[in-house]
Amino acid sequence: MEQEDENISLLLNMGFPDVRAIKRALKLSNGDVNEAVIFLTEQPLSSYTTVDDLRDVEMADPAHRPPTYDEVGGDNGNSMEFPTTNLYELESRVFTDTWSIPYKREESLGKCLVAAARLAEEGLCDADESCHRFMDRCLPECFHKLLANGAVRRWGLEIQEGVFNMLDLLTNLVIVRLKHGSVPEALLKDVFALALDSDCEWNQKNKHRPAEFTGDVIYAESTSQFESYGWLMDLINIFGNRGGLELVAGHFSSGEELDAGQMAALLLPLGQCAKFLIMEVTCPILLPAVTLALQYVATLEEKQLKGQKIGSCYELLEAVRLLCVSLWPEKVQRTSDLRLEMIIRMLKTPHFSARMNALKELARLIEDSERRRGNVIDADIIQEWMTSKRVLSLALEGNIDQVQYTDRMKELVEFMGPKLQEEELSRIWYMAEKASPHVVDNIHRIMAAAATRFSPHQFDHLLSLIRKSWDDGNDRLREKLLSFIGKIGQDSRLGRTAEKMLDALWALARVPALPPRLVHQAMNEHLTILNESATRDQLRKSYIVRCVEDIKRSPAVYLPLKQLHYLAQSITKGGASYFKTEKATLSELNRSHEIVKLITLSLGKCHALAVSTCGNQQPPPSTLIDGKYTHDDYLRVHLEFLQFLLKEGDIYLAWPRCKDIWDTLVANSKASGYDKETCFAWFSGCRGDLESSTQRDLFCEKLLRLDPVTMTRAAFTCFVDYFHAVNLNDHKLIRNGNVIVVDKLEPLGMEFIWQLVLECQEEQLAEEAMKLLLDMSYMSLSARLRRDPPQLHAKFISECYRKLEKSMLRVNETAVGAAVSTATKTLTAMAVSDLGGLPTTSRNSCIQHIRRVLVLAERYVSSIEEQHPAPRSLPPHGASFTGMPVILHVSCDSNKMDMNFECHSNERLGLVRGKIANYARVPLDQVQTLSFGEIGGGILVNGGEQDNRLLHQLGVTTNTSLAAKINISSAAQLKEVGDTWDELPGTASYCDTGEEGSSDGAGGSGAASGASAGPSRLGVRSFSAAVGDGHGSQYNLDQEKQLPGVVMASQGRDVFSMLYQLAQLEESRIVDAVRRVLYLVPTDPNVADKFDSICSAGIATSDASPRTTPYGSPAKRDKIRDKEKDRETGREVLRRLLDLNAADMTPFRLLYNMEVLSGKIMPVSVEGSMNSNAHFCEEFLMCGGLSLITALLQKDSLPQEVDYEIRQSVYLITLQILRYLLCGSTPRGQEVPVIGQQPHPGPPKRSALDSSAQASPPPISFSSLTPIIANRVILGFSAEEWSEMVSNLMRVSWAGAAGKLYLSSATLTMRDPTLSPPENCKSSRQSSTGSAHSSSSDSEGVLQCGVCVQQTTISPTDSLIASQALHLLVACLRFRPQLIDRWYGMVNVKDFIVEVLVGCSSQEVREVTYQQFTNLINMSTPSEVHPKQFLTQVLLKAPLPLWVPSTSARGATLKLLSQCTQYFSLRSKLLSGLCAKDQEFLGISAHQMLEDETGWLTNFTATREAARERPESGISSLRHADNVLLAGHLTLITALLSCEGINKEETGATLIPLLVFEYLFPASKLVLEGGSEQDSLSASRNYWAKCTGKESRLAAYQLLVHLVTQSQHHLKQHYLCWSSRL
Repeated sequence: MEQEDENISLLLNMGFPDVRAIKRALKLSNGDVNEAVIFLTEQPLSSYTTVDDLRDVEMADPAHRPPTYDEVGGDNGNSMEFPTTNLYELESRVFTDTWSIPYKREESLGKCLVAAARLAEEGLCDADESCHRFMDRCLPECFHKLLANGAVRRWGLEIQEGVFNMLDLLTNLVIVRLKHGSVPEALLKDVFALALDSDCEWNQKNKHRPAEFTGDVIYAESTSQFESYGWLMDLINIFGNRGGLELVAGHFSSGEELDAGQMAALLLPLGQCAKFLIMEVTCPILLPAVTLALQYVATLEEKQLKGQKIGSCYELLEAVRLLCVSLWPEKVQRTSDLRLEMIIRMLKTPHFSARMNALKELARLIEDSERRRGNVIDADIIQEWMTSKRVLSLALEGNIDQVQYTDRMKELVEFMGPKLQEEELSRIWYMAEKASPHVVDNIHRIMAAAATRFSPHQFDHLLSLIRKSWDDGNDRLREKLLSFIGKIGQDSRLGRTAEKMLDALWALARVPALPPRLVHQAMNEHLTILNESATRDQLRKSYIVRCVEDIKRSPAVYLPLKQLHYLAQSITKGGASYFKTEKATLSELNRSHEIVKLITLSLGKCHALAVSTCGNQQPPPSTLIDGKYTHDDYLRVHLEFLQFLLKEGDIYLAWPRCKDIWDTLVANSKASGYDKETCFAWFSGCRGDLESSTQRDLFCEKLLRLDPVTMTRAAFTCFVDYFHAVNLNDHKLIRNGNVIVVDKLEPLGMEFIWQLVLECQEEQLAEEAMKLLLDMSYMSLSARLRRDPPQLHAKFISECYRKLEKSMLRVNETAVGAAVSTATKTLTAMAVSDLGGLPTTSRNSCIQHIRRVLVLAERYVSSIEEQHPAPRSLPPHGASFTGMPVILHVSCDSNKMDMNFECHSNERLGLVRGKIANYARVPLDQVQTLSFGEIGGGILVNGGEQDNRLLHQLGVTTNTSLAAKINISSAAQLKEVGDTWDELPGTASYCDTGEEGSSDGAGGSGAASGASAGPSRLGVRSFSAAVGDGHGSQYNLDQEKQLPGVVMASQGRDVFSMLYQLAQLEESRIVDAVRRVLYLVPTDPNVADKFDSICSAGIATSDASPRTTPYGSPAKRDKIRDKEKDRETGREVLRRLLDLNAADMTPFRLLYNMEVLSGKIMPVSVEGSMNSNAHFCEEFLMCGGLSLITALLQKDSLPQEVDYEIRQSVYLITLQILRYLLCGSTPRGQEVPVIGQQPHPGPPKRSALDSSAQASPPPISFSSLTPIIANRVILGFSAEEWSEMVSNLMRVSWAGAAGKLYLSSATLTMRDPTLSPPENCKSSRQSSTGSAHSSSSDSEGVLQCGVCVQQTTISPTDSLIASQALHLLVACLRFRPQLIDRWYGMVNVKDFIVEVLVGCSSQEVREVTYQQFTNLINMSTPSEVHPKQFLTQVLLKAPLPLWVPSTSARGATLKLLSQCTQYFSLRSKLLSGLCAKDQEFLGISAHQMLEDETGWLTNFTATREAARERPESGISSLRHADNVLLAGHLTLITALLSCEGINKEETGATLIPLLVFEYLFPASKLVLEGGSEQDSLSASRNYWAKCTGKESRLAAYQLLVHLVTQSQHHLKQHYLCWSSRL
């Protein structure tokens, strides 16, 4: 609304006085002020706009027209009412695309005309709504279609006569309207004037009709013999004989106040036919009217000039002029003078509408004069009049800021063109000074339109004005001046004008102080004018020559180079649609002016200028060279134009020019990094513009000599592009679609790629260079070159070996000593001889070389072997032994499957797919996609493309989620088969358990077996098809021997020796790389043969067991002696392999040997199942192998500084082997503890210490002799050896639980095994300050109480090691129960128990500790102190802060409170069901302990939940500690209630209300106390449950159940009391 008011105010200020008209104009223009001005200055708006977009149609045949209203019973025509039905029918036929107008008197149009005339006679025409609607809307449309439509010429005679009849009725209506009422302006101007116009279509169609009028007076007649216009003459004469002329004159002479519009309406119809009027008859009648009209115009007042209807005055003068031309020629000049005088008067008024109307009228005069339309004013007269009256000056004083006003002014100035005087030209130009930007644009538009018609003298004057404004103006004005010059040049395509504008722009662009933005604008305007010029080719060549001269003349060549680039682009039209002739033009220009050479030399000069500008330093890109353009601008303008010229002109860059560019931007010592990057990118883009010989020269002489250490992304990309191009040209590479294939070995540049791989500092570039090297070495070889894979692999491996040799030589700082040292014994003599000549290289660089070669070898082997389709008969070392246990949580959305699979980190991915297929009962190929880890961030494997990869190679080393995608359709088919699946012929069963053909029964579970070593059939038969006898198996074996890993292993000791040496460099990344490489190749045959040698003699000597060999026979005794000798040899072999103090032994070699040993003891078959090599195990044990691997757990077995991962791996494999040998269980079959499970207390009133009388658990039944022999070995240990073993296991377990395995070197000394009598502990409570934990650095490096608490988290591997060591620790205690007192007496054993049970951060370790110590309780022992008694004393005396009244503590105390579940579970287990004798023996009182627990429960304060908890407040941690601590105490109370001497009734009376009202249902207390009237906020503050979690609530419920069980008193008393009160 505000916007509309502003627009109305603006238009009122412009001089438009009628607010209603303004609103209508704004509405029609949708609020656009400019459009509204046009509406207001046009002819007066009518109330209805005639539909004029209807297409012309031919008058319809009356026989096919719809019936009229009269034909269906309409009005009879005698009524004074207007026939509305006829009007509706007429409108429906007129206002339509296929219009049809009735032309008969008795039809609708005729009846409406008659009725209108009748009503007009009575003065009711305007009063009747229907009649007014007909006159205003329908009548003009009907006669416009009848008279002015093109279809008129196709109508027949009947229709033409009917139209004449309608015109007769129209004439009668006009006569009646003139007689009665005011002047009908619209009827006369819009309809009757059209009817009397001889140029309308209908009059032209019927101009040869003869006149038929026979009246008394003839008012008009045709003067032509050929065009009689008979029917028009008849109409004029009818109008005159009916008194029409007298009526017109009468309106003028009657004294009636007529305005200009009414006068024009009265005279216009007669003016249209004035040439036919007879002067003698009509002049006397019309002369007074014409005189009055001229006098009216001459006496117009000022207010009338700014009125809205001022346009009617021009219409009046036009009508009078038409009459005077034919009737009074002497008055024609008077009309012209009045017209021009009125224009002058209107231009002098300050009103915008009057000035706008004057300009419109003047433009109309100019248009009529130029078109010479009728008898109009001559153009020369108008120009002289405008010059004499200074019309332009008057017009320029107006609203020059309005666009519509400026458009009218532009027409005037363009018309005046050559007649403009310099004064007027200057005046117009200087109007832009100090004007707004909008006014300046308008003035420039006016001048640009007129400039096309300027004379040379005027044009020169205009240029002088432009130059003066340029010198005095600012950059904003100069920008507009450039646009102005460009506009003039574009409009003046011919002649000297365009050339002058081009020269002006050329000169202005070279003004020194001109900003770059305006320079580019000047060049763009220059190019635009040039492209639109008629002589563009000639001009373009001339300016190219001028640019070349400028480049030769000065080193500051940015502008001429840029302009030269633009000009060259204009030749090619900027695209690919130009012709060969235009390409030839560029080539010809290059030959004529040596442009390519000129640009390369200019590049060198500009770079030297940039260097000098920077003080002879490397120029940065932002260096200003000429004060205007930077070094980057100069660099880009040279290279971009040169690239354009080469590509678009089909020009090849010669080798000398390439050298010039390279020497300037790369080889130049002053070239910056940015220069080099730009040059590399440019050569990459212009590779196709160099001939093959030039490409080869650039590649060999420049690119191959780059420093690989400082290689950048752009340089590497350039190298790769030319590497492919040069070798493609030499046919060493061939292109097959988008793939490049190696067709000849050793493409040019391979050695440089090796250098990039080894020396490039950017890891990403080195990775890409590795990929390129792998592709060129094998992956992209053609099928012809792949015919002998072993030879290719051997060649690549030898090259890697040679690189490693050189790097190893450089690592050693003393060349001579290094040549003869042990570390380089395997180096060749030639390499040693060349040692002195090697350049000095930093150790870090050599380490990088070694690591890169190892990574390259790993990727070479893995990328090729991943493509091997079948399971491996010669598995890599990584797949030959059992890795870390891994549990895969498999889910499948397609069949809603969810399961857990026990695997290990060295398991093949194909086996995992097989397990999933077996479980889901689908074919293996239907397991399509496996996604490890989180969705979106994990590893995605499709189909069986990576079946031979191991889990750890995919990054799966811990428990991981796995999402499997299974084909639903196949699963549905299997479901339909159902139970008959196994009966289908030729179909493998997915439910086989391996009973047939296998005596070990191990299957996929990994359990030990007593059968001989050999592959075991897995449940899924499809897997076992890869191994076996026959041609297929032999073919697979032959294919395996061609794999690179097998080829590498077959090269003998040199490869493995080199890898072992590299592992001694003490670089973690190199050690890790060596391990990955060793995992990919088969096991070192030297190590494997040594292990096999310990049992080869035993096989040859006897197959009998040592237990059954007779000793009586001398021959037998000889055999036994030979066997003992062989075993002594085996002991020495094992010592050399497993003793770190042996020669050439390192921790890395030890780990590798342990991995090989693990594969020998627990071999993994091709199908993934674990077999039992019973004979090897027995010989290994008989040769003292158990002692050797047990010694690895000793504190000094591994150096303190050994790599932590190596230490972890050695300990883990050692523990796996020990557990397998001693317990007969495989690592993968280990128990997975159930997190959070709590034991139930035992039955009450049973002697808990009577377990010695109970039978021990039945011994484990072994299916082989291995555990039996291992047990005998353990039993054969001395007490000191056994104690050392137990101490080692305890130390390793403790260090693993602390997450610091290096602490296993700490000393645990022995003390007197006699356990002193238990102290009488009246109260088991400990203060919160009684904890001996310390987080200071004093405990770092030693195993003591509190070391576990210091570690927030521990790795899964440490957790697994601690758990495994705990299993073995308890197993050893159970093996030698008579020596358990020695364990009791070990230093820190009590701290160890408490630490792993409470202090360890791993819940898994704490659960295993609880389970193992629970098993220890039931062990029978001859010792005086039973394990249960010992553990009870340890737990009771443990200084733990578990009886604090609240968990508001922080640090270690809070951690212990949150981890006390297993402590309370074990303590409850130990104290459950103690009889009085047991209590007395232990020196405790269950009654007192229960009282203490009840007191603690009463005083305990739980942490309240915060309404808005902040993360830093730690409230959630405190509430979790509350929950755990409370659950433990409640569990302990439940256990104490089962002891002898406890009065459950008395205890329940105290505990039940406490549990119900404070810990579980505090709101019930509110109800019982009658406090229900309290508001909810107060109630929530005063009554809240202390049980904060489900664990504490469950423990409270169990305690309540225990209290009321077998206690009718408590049940009745509390239930009945509370139910009655509630």
